[in-house]
Amino acid sequence: MKKAASATVLLATACLASCAPVETKTRLMSPASSRIRSAGPGDVVMSFQSRKALPNIVGGADIWGRTTNAGGTTVRFVGTR
Repeated sequence: MKKAASATVLLATACLASCAPVETKTRLMSPASSRIRSAGPGDVVMSFQSRKALPNIVGGADIWGRTTNAGGTTVRFVGTR
């Protein structure tokens, strides 16, 4: 009886975890500091990397927390006149 109850709790936990939505998280890759920096034409000012959760068979987020690359954004200084 006790085994059946623990198996039911384990199954319910796995089902609830599989229902988590697939989210994309973006983070700033270049160092963010309070000091003044300079940039020339073509220099990278900021770089962002995005990662999203791997979807499982029912479309929810992977229960082990695995992620995949979802692209990135690079901001470059073009210059001034």
